Amino acid sequence: MTPDTKRVRYLQKVLRLNPVVSAGEIISLRGRFLGVKSPRNNQTAEPGLDLRELRQKNAERIEAVRQEFWSLKIDQLFMMLRSLELNQFPELQNAVSRLLDVADSRPVIAELATHHHFDPNFFSTMKIILVASPREAVELKETVKRDLLTPSRLNKVRKMVRLISKETPRLYLLEKAWF
Repeated sequence: MTPDTKRVRYLQKVLRLNPVVSAGEIISLRGRFLGVKSPRNNQTAEPGLDLRELRQKNAERIEAVRQEFWSLKIDQLFMMLRSLELNQFPELQNAVSRLLDVADSRPVIAELATHHHFDPNFFSTMKIILVASPREAVELKETVKRDLLTPSRLNKVRKMVRLISKETPRLYLLEKAWF
């Protein structure tokens, strides 16, 4: 087989895969194509699960954490997030990394409610957005955007965003583009 034929076959296989679902498989194919020996990270904590099942199981666990995020004890929250086996799922690693950043800021977030620029409506929506999946977050952001059509509402939210940027810069950076 010529190098060009090999390259074409590799690209055909990889381009048919969805990187959200098959990131591990894409990385494995790339390693084989390049002739790189990779450590056997394909071993899962639960024998018999293929990569898609393992990804689905981890995604469900992350979703469960999102649902309970604000009510879980902080040490339990960290334990649940850090116990996930995500070596083969970069997109899930990103989600967990974001949740860990928000969890680190949770004590400061609670203190925001005592500030005079505190806006409870925006605050409750922002808390949901911070832990939501990207798809859900976009929908909520659009709702907030429509809510800001009145100048008085826009002023309140601007003050709240300034407060967030001052008191919780890590959270502000997570949503800087939206803010």
